[in-house]
Amino acid sequence: MKLIFLILFSSQLFAQTYETTVEDIIFNSSSRIVLSQEMIQKSQSKDIPSLLATAANVSITSTSFQPTSISIRGGDSGHVLVLVDGIPFYDPSTIQRTGNLSTLNIKSVKSIEILKGSQSVLYGGQALGGVIKIETLPEVDSRSLLGEVGTQEHLALGTEYAENGLLVRGFHKQRNSESPAKGSSETYSSNKQNIDLAYKWQGSTEGYIKGTYLRDSGFSPSSDMNFQIVDVDNFKLSSEQGLLSTQVKFKDVKWRPKLTLGLQNGLRHFHFPSSALNPFPIDEDYKSNFQFIRLDLRTYLSDTIAVDVGLNYSAENFIFQSFNIEEADAVLEQRGLFTKITNVINSNTELSYGARIENWSNQDPVSVFQVGLSHKKTRAEVSTGYKAPTLYQLYSSFGNPDLNEEEGTQISLIQDFSLTDSQNISVTLFNSRFRNLISTTGTFPAIRYVNVRETETKGAELSYNNQFGHGQSVILNLSYQEPRDLDAHTWLPRRPLINGSLRYLFGNEVHQGTAEFVYVGNRKDLGPSGTETLSSYGVANLGYNYFSGKTQTYYVRIDNLASSRYEETYGYFAEGISVIAGWTGSF
Repeated sequence: MKLIFLILFSSQLFAQTYETTVEDIIFNSSSRIVLSQEMIQKSQSKDIPSLLATAANVSITSTSFQPTSISIRGGDSGHVLVLVDGIPFYDPSTIQRTGNLSTLNIKSVKSIEILKGSQSVLYGGQALGGVIKIETLPEVDSRSLLGEVGTQEHLALGTEYAENGLLVRGFHKQRNSESPAKGSSETYSSNKQNIDLAYKWQGSTEGYIKGTYLRDSGFSPSSDMNFQIVDVDNFKLSSEQGLLSTQVKFKDVKWRPKLTLGLQNGLRHFHFPSSALNPFPIDEDYKSNFQFIRLDLRTYLSDTIAVDVGLNYSAENFIFQSFNIEEADAVLEQRGLFTKITNVINSNTELSYGARIENWSNQDPVSVFQVGLSHKKTRAEVSTGYKAPTLYQLYSSFGNPDLNEEEGTQISLIQDFSLTDSQNISVTLFNSRFRNLISTTGTFPAIRYVNVRETETKGAELSYNNQFGHGQSVILNLSYQEPRDLDAHTWLPRRPLINGSLRYLFGNEVHQGTAEFVYVGNRKDLGPSGTETLSSYGVANLGYNYFSGKTQTYYVRIDNLASSRYEETYGYFAEGISVIAGWTGSF
């Protein structure tokens, strides 16, 4: 009843408001980045995390246990909600709840939209730092085959068939990755499989139903008690995830309801027998189940005002077994009711308001809000968010059942400038504060999750776009941030002070490609002496496509041209130069 009153009250008091996620603004900005299928194809990035690092100016780090950790504006990967075709890409058995993005086939991606800053009003606590929307369903019929080979014994095969709304797609990739241990010549094998089966329909009722199977297995190095990566022979990691989802829009019904349903099951296994290098054997299974339902309604619409309301419910189940003995079996439910009100005051000014009441399991309901004001190309936003710890953080072998919920407040000011018809600059100033930010303490095997009482990240982001014409463009992204632990008076780990990328893209009917340079500045990380400083690094990449008629494309991608073995996290060194050559054929 409390939220129903809030919705009715908001629709009267804030009748001059506007939706806050800037989805209706047509230009990219430093707070919202859209990557089209053409841009993704030009880059020929090897996977989605690599693309986000170069094109979206977000910080991505890797470890043996967490391959793709995303940080946006001082938050961590547990603050980023990933949506695949409108469905949360969710795995309750992982540290951050988000599934492993490297298991998704980048060749099947049609577009990616990155929204920076809290989107908790519309999407709940997992969107405390931002949202990444990935679309994979094709708009037109297509039939294609894919094959690629490369260094590190890279081999990938894929196929896609889409006709009359039916989609069948499969992808397999295997490679031997270079060891991240310093000075090592060892390699570690991995295999990834991705299968999609979907049906999509149009009309007065439109939507899709989709099933997905993901598998990732391979061997990994480990880390010692001094945080150093060490080579081992028999540390095996594997994960499987099955997803079933559907989304239906009723366009001719008065309130334009949209219903979204999702069901996901996951299994992750860690096997590491004892040896001279490993006195602490591991045989752990993490099983998960995730159920999701969401209903969106547009309850009022006029020339200047739109009122949207919605509700969502999710339940996640987490089972942890060690040496076949059950250590934890936990369930976490999340319920949310929200409203967003959109009002165009005049041709230059828009005001926005959104509110949500959210409840996690038996916790008391918590209210969050988002308010924004846009005038011409200036926009100011204030947003709050609230997120419960993951079940892995509570009940895994490193878990802490006494963790508190995380709370966030973000303020941003966005200014866009049109220098010419082809040039645009966007600048964002932001301040992000988190209470009870979840971090880790200790060394393996005594790692433990803890709350950091209060943090603050102040920063600025700049995006510059220049469309030269003739298919050429230059895109520059820069960010500076000061991520502080206010209690310990130290920098937050793994968050670079300076981050940036420069991309040149070109293309015509025959030739297409990109040249990229990515820079990551100094950052702090946990090490044997407490806090260590990691050196800055720069990486140059090249991608090229050659179109042979309308049916065949030959491509090559070169990553890390200088073959720099830079340190991504403490003791974890990146691979050297990597080359992939491939072919796709359409039929």
